[in-house]
Amino acid sequence: MLQKPSKNDTLNVWLNYIETLHPNEIELSLDRVREVNNRANIDPSFPIILVGGTNGKGSVCAFIESILYASGLKVGCYTSPHLFRFNERIRINKQEVGDKDIVDALDCIEMSRRDIALTYFEISTLAAVKCMDKEKVDIAILEVGLGGRLDAVNIYSPVISLITSVSLDHQAYLGNTLDKIGFEKAGIFRKNVPAIINHKDPVPSMIDAANKINSSLSLFSDDYNIEIHGNKLHYISHDSSYSDLPPPNIKGDHQIVNLAGALRCIELLASTMPIPLKSIRQGIADASIKGRFQIMKNKPFVVVDVAHNPESAYNLANNFIQAKQEGLTIAVFSVLADKDCLAIIQPFIGFIDKWYIAELPSDRSLSCNSIEEALRIGMPSVSIERFLTIHDAYKEALNNSHDNDNILMFGSFLVISESIGDK
Repeated sequence: MLQKPSKNDTLNVWLNYIETLHPNEIELSLDRVREVNNRANIDPSFPIILVGGTNGKGSVCAFIESILYASGLKVGCYTSPHLFRFNERIRINKQEVGDKDIVDALDCIEMSRRDIALTYFEISTLAAVKCMDKEKVDIAILEVGLGGRLDAVNIYSPVISLITSVSLDHQAYLGNTLDKIGFEKAGIFRKNVPAIINHKDPVPSMIDAANKINSSLSLFSDDYNIEIHGNKLHYISHDSSYSDLPPPNIKGDHQIVNLAGALRCIELLASTMPIPLKSIRQGIADASIKGRFQIMKNKPFVVVDVAHNPESAYNLANNFIQAKQEGLTIAVFSVLADKDCLAIIQPFIGFIDKWYIAELPSDRSLSCNSIEEALRIGMPSVSIERFLTIHDAYKEALNNSHDNDNILMFGSFLVISESIGDK
């Protein structure tokens, strides 16, 4: 274990240190986190929105954050993982919290935890809420890291809990069926508290869990919906409507559904935090998030996306087919070993001409041999080239592309951070 840093040390020194404090990267339990939270006197008085789900969490958080900020509220937002800098995880008024404030929070957590081992994510979560508490935010959005029931953010009491989609991912921790995964994610619901399931085909176990504890449940398409009217959107529910909304700048057809969930959240806040329609429109227009169908160049057409499970890969493939140019398409791809590589690449069979692969800078990376084996199952004769790094693969893809060609980079957050850097 590294020596405990001081408040004068850099954020990077602290981050390296907290990585060593628990033997496992993930340990799903709440007692240890709750005890350190209490020792550190973290007692947020501001309302908290919890956002969970397999895909779409980051986008929903971005929409809610942007709309609340546009209304003049002081907004805290905690998401993970980061792409380039740890500071991306903790934002206040859409700005990353500075190194010193994060170090101060980490130092407080370290002094409070004493002999209790916490994971990197658990310490990060406590530090994020500590920063928001110090800044006296009006409201905070906390994104679930993994699952929900035993995730660190679930020690806090929400005024609204929202779940986006549920699909197979992290089965080793959450179970190998959608019902088991849905049950874990529904653990963020509370008795008599609004619970939103923002999915066209909700998993029965989530509905059962919400009804069992008498959550105030909202279901997409049953209790609220969003319609496309020309180049405008129209949100409707049993009690409210928001008309003439701009389409989001976060690209992808599935983002319309993500926006619907965010708007349901805004509607449910109206009794205590009424948000003007003007602010809703402005917030939608201003919402952004890195690594979600992010267009880096137009000639050639370069898209980066953090899609790393079958559902997000399917959405990415559909959106990319609609947007891509007529030329060749090169995929720059890698994936972690605990992901279903074969299912992730399946939607791309037939329109990717060349695959440039490399191992990720992580001991959890899937090997190039295994990636190529998966690719050959669906595409026996496809062109595959190996590189030492994802960055090398991207550089070579640019060198080998004409203006009307396409480059698609996906498979992991690490693919994006390693290929393009902080741009």
